[in-house]
Amino acid sequence: MGMTVQFSLNGEMVRPAAERGETLLDYLREDRRLVGTRNGCGSGQCGSCTVLVNRKVRKACITRLADLDGTQVETIEALAPGGTLHPIQQAFVTEGAVQCGFCIPGMVMATRALLAEKAAPTEREIREALDPNICRCTGYSAIIRAVQRAAGIDITPPARKGRYIVESTEDSVKPAIIGHSVLKTDAIAKVTGAPIFAEDYFAENMLQGVLAFSEHHHARLLGVDTAAAEAAPGVVRVFTARDIPGRNGFGLQFPHQPVLASDTVRYRGEPIALVIAETRKQARRAAALVKGNYDPLPVLHDPAEALAPGAPRLHVDQDNSFGDNIAEEVRFRRGNPEEVFATADLVIEGEYTTQANEHAYLEPESCLAIPGALDGSAAPDAPDAPDAPAAPDGATPPRVTIYTTTQGSGAFQRMIAASLAIPDEAVRVIFTPAGGGFGGKEEPTVQIHACLAALALDRPVKITLDRADSLRISTKRHAARVKIRHAVRGDGTLLAVQTRTVCDAGAYLSLTRPVVFRTAVMAGGPYEVPNADVESIGVYTNTNPSGAFRGFGSTQICFAVEMQMDRIARALGIDPVDLRRKNALAEGRVTVTGHRLGAGVGYPGTIEAVAKALEQARREIKPAPGKKLGFGFAGAYKNVGIGKGMPDEASAAISIDADGAVTVYVGATDIGQGSDTVMAQIAAETLGVPFERLRVVSSDTALCPDAGMTTASRQTFVSGNAVAGAAGMLRDRLAAGEKAPLKVEYRYRPPATVKLPELCSDEAAENPAGYPIHFAYCYTSMAAIVEINPDGTDLTVRKLITGQDVGRALHPLNVLGQVEGAAVMGYGFAVREEYRSGRKGRATTTLDSLRIPRFSDSPELETYIVEEIDPAGPFGAKGIGEIPLNPAAPAIAAAIHDALGVYLHNLPLAPEGRVVMP
Repeated sequence: MGMTVQFSLNGEMVRPAAERGETLLDYLREDRRLVGTRNGCGSGQCGSCTVLVNRKVRKACITRLADLDGTQVETIEALAPGGTLHPIQQAFVTEGAVQCGFCIPGMVMATRALLAEKAAPTEREIREALDPNICRCTGYSAIIRAVQRAAGIDITPPARKGRYIVESTEDSVKPAIIGHSVLKTDAIAKVTGAPIFAEDYFAENMLQGVLAFSEHHHARLLGVDTAAAEAAPGVVRVFTARDIPGRNGFGLQFPHQPVLASDTVRYRGEPIALVIAETRKQARRAAALVKGNYDPLPVLHDPAEALAPGAPRLHVDQDNSFGDNIAEEVRFRRGNPEEVFATADLVIEGEYTTQANEHAYLEPESCLAIPGALDGSAAPDAPDAPDAPAAPDGATPPRVTIYTTTQGSGAFQRMIAASLAIPDEAVRVIFTPAGGGFGGKEEPTVQIHACLAALALDRPVKITLDRADSLRISTKRHAARVKIRHAVRGDGTLLAVQTRTVCDAGAYLSLTRPVVFRTAVMAGGPYEVPNADVESIGVYTNTNPSGAFRGFGSTQICFAVEMQMDRIARALGIDPVDLRRKNALAEGRVTVTGHRLGAGVGYPGTIEAVAKALEQARREIKPAPGKKLGFGFAGAYKNVGIGKGMPDEASAAISIDADGAVTVYVGATDIGQGSDTVMAQIAAETLGVPFERLRVVSSDTALCPDAGMTTASRQTFVSGNAVAGAAGMLRDRLAAGEKAPLKVEYRYRPPATVKLPELCSDEAAENPAGYPIHFAYCYTSMAAIVEINPDGTDLTVRKLITGQDVGRALHPLNVLGQVEGAAVMGYGFAVREEYRSGRKGRATTTLDSLRIPRFSDSPELETYIVEEIDPAGPFGAKGIGEIPLNPAAPAIAAAIHDALGVYLHNLPLAPEGRVVMP
């Protein structure tokens, strides 16, 4: 029994017994169920757990409960009594500062402390005060605007912080709901700290799980000694690979990665056992007692070693038709590139590298698995778990129901069922809002393990990774090396491109195949290049598996292509913007894969929007004494939808009750981008009913049609069209005299696409318009303004100016938030972020060691929304959530060259604050 302390908690006197080492965060979440205080790191680095102690900011995760005697503690739950938002909370909602929402309670509490001290803080004071708090979604500008609004500070031009201007190509009357920034459906729950994330859920008689990991990069696993762990206090059971009743493998496209390692470990951090105990602390202590018996094997640190003659094969049981250790290979040719290179006026070649990145979503992976059907007698009493809607009449009751974050519940359902050897319908996946995703939640992490234990033990099981464990096992962005050359006419016309790209796949396949594909088919950039010779491969190494990450292969090749564009322009004495104008993809032009584009190509519009703003910036921005100023420009494009001939459909259902309430059922997952809100807007606009009458149920496998993955910037397009189709059906049936209650379902099939080999056919060359590899693309331009010392030290990115093609901005504030957040993520990728696996002695184990951008160093943002209507998109819209990240790195690198006269070819550009000179 610990010492008793007494303090005021949100106005109530409490007297908890403080156990040794117990933190305020432990007490708030576990004992009081005040879950609005979030746990993003457990080490005082992210600020998600910010509370006020005696009106001062404290981080609850590193505040000892024993030290609080006689204090006053205030949490987010105290700010909205009776459901009325505090003015700070309202400001965050109004300014669109709430995306995934995981960090927001901590931001609100830090703002409350700041405004109590300074009623009208400057922007610099806001940045300094909130700097301990990380946001991975917004890029910070919306939060700064929210603080200014709460303080009553004028945030309108001429300050121009994060402004946006709609450049529309359509003169039609604006709809009533579409195009307006309505209240996000989840904003109030997130800004008040409501229990919405998976870790916030509890069930009676719940067990907790912790994974045990390999500390070897590559070794034979001769056995796993669990005896000491099984004998530890509170331990119920320890699971190893032999306890998995079904397939010991998972993967979105191919079940390549073991749930628990059985005979070989291929990266440090690979799970080898699962410990289940009464409490999380007991499980963690016991997990440290699990010992693997290893026979070390040679370690392949990078693709160069893996491709070297005589290198050991990492997967001896896998088809090696591409070559040893080659996970994927994509090649294509167009035209006659050899002849063009031999006769071109100018040939520019270069080699560029990009690094591995961690998603760093603030919500660590978590899953609550409950055996039985929550709506049936088999369910345990779980008063603290959210109410699960009843499954449809006649449906097979699930044997396990889980609450978790995914980017596609249907895919998770199928992977879990395969490993448990039960039918798909025996697994019910109920989506919980994601505290960030960025591609990192497309494949399971703890979900199969939680279900395995829940079914075996017939008790609810929750597994939540701490930050170090999340970093150990989550997928990363593919590190890449690109060799590229261009053939150019003397007037700047691009004639040919040749690329050789090598991507680090890591230890398992994950999503390397489509990522490698994307690096190949985006090799021309957003430009018309009639001749091409392209080869991309993915290579297995003994590092974390590389998977989906915002940009998905287009990011890596964009850096190489856009650096080449800047070098070509300067070699020819052409303005870099003019070079892009000359070669830009536009309606009627042909992509590098041979697709003649139709309407909806917004790249030229983004170039003009940014070019105009860049000229103004050149006139207005002056360097500090002793500094040099540089200006850079870059463009980018990316696919909307999966394309390449793969299924890309989505379904939606809509019901109307007798009282007129409308419910939209979609498979799309809202991971902070606001898809639930947009689906409600589309339905309301189509039905002609008030937005407030709609609610959205998303990604519950028992209730919602499947919509595939929330990936490839596809959900606004495909699920948006599905919702529009369903709403149209419902509207027509009501108009025909049918009465509520009524429910309809509609399946949307996007325009057909073709596989890459078909694009290389003679028929495709003769009819490029009929051979699209994707049904739509999104386009971005960006300018960067940097300030730097002449010796390359003290790099500061002063401003990023973005022009974003959106089709139509269905919810302008959401669009602005996506663009700003991606731009700052791109800044971090460009300048200093890097994940290190420890393969050469350096390991990334904390958020701080990732060097994520914070308030203090994030640039000023200026954003222009360019509306170039896509005829096939819902109300002309298309997805844009990924692409604004891509041009940041080449734009910043071009600006550094403009300042110093030096081209940098490797990312990150300045990991320690000083540019890495060639």
